Amino acid sequence: MAREDGTPVGRRVFLGVLGLGAVGVVTGAAIQRWLERNVGPIIARDPTQLSSMLPIGRFRLYTVTGEFPVRTRADYRLRVDGLVAQPLELTFDDLLAMRPTLITRDFQCVTGWRVPDVRWKGVHLRDLLDEAGPSG
Repeated sequence: MAREDGTPVGRRVFLGVLGLGAVGVVTGAAIQRWLERNVGPIIARDPTQLSSMLPIGRFRLYTVTGEFPVRTRADYRLRVDGLVAQPLELTFDDLLAMRPTLITRDFQCVTGWRVPDVRWKGVHLRDLLDEAGPSG
């Protein structure tokens, strides 16, 4: 391992950085929960909204286009096609009419923030595939 100027980094520095990274992995969830419990209420009352830049207890919406597409329920379509016996095109109401499943899981974003105990409701993929029937 070398520094930016090309000089080598010693074993102690390398092992220290490696150790700090391991500590972060092991304690990250506990630190996140502590922040949500102790800093979250302060953030909720922040009139400046500057604290919204902290990844505590909320989802962030990202876009690379600068805007989010707007779709109404009437516009929404889910197409299941390809290697299936019966291609499907389902409306939003079709999905609502199917048997729902409920799960509660932590949401961990690739950027490092985490939201615990997120409640999800939706349709099982296996139910969609059962209806479409795999071909071949």
